[in-house]
Amino acid sequence: MGSSAVIHVAKQGNHIYHYLEGPLPSKDQEVTLKLDWTRRYAHMRMHTAQHLLSRIIFDKYGAMTAGNQIYAEVSHIDFAPATFQSDALPAIEAKVNHYIKEDHPVTITVVERAELEMEMDLDRSDLSKLPSSIKRLRMVRIGNFDAYPCAGTHVHSTGELLGLKITKRKSKGKEKIRITYELTPQK
Repeated sequence: MGSSAVIHVAKQGNHIYHYLEGPLPSKDQEVTLKLDWTRRYAHMRMHTAQHLLSRIIFDKYGAMTAGNQIYAEVSHIDFAPATFQSDALPAIEAKVNHYIKEDHPVTITVVERAELEMEMDLDRSDLSKLPSSIKRLRMVRIGNFDAYPCAGTHVHSTGELLGLKITKRKSKGKEKIRITYELTPQK
């Protein structure tokens, strides 16, 4: 008997792989999983903040989220096509913090794809990239401000984010910008 930490989870086809740090259990050994709630909650906060940043930057600059990486302490989002400069960051940060302070509810529902295709801003979300066999999608709504299909974990309200600080803007090539951000730590 021993313990190991799951340091990464990946899905390939119909298989889910757990990458461990520590001893590997034997094939027939019964294991007990314990959720690292502190880490999970940090990721939930960061992911909800990503939705806010993505919405604000799309609305103001028309830049789409081209990728993101969520971590417990610091995260980043890549936007493309994007041309906004560093002098735009204080206003973006202030707008995110405005929505955090207003403490909007975050709700999650399951929506029929056909309904979603009629409702969604298809300039921001290209549902055609999903296989046509997917008929129902998980929708994350932040107040009346944002609605986006997403399978990730999120907090219950924007107030749980406490505050956001943009720490870096970096060019990642032609019309691609990476924004790095962190959240006010929990007490």
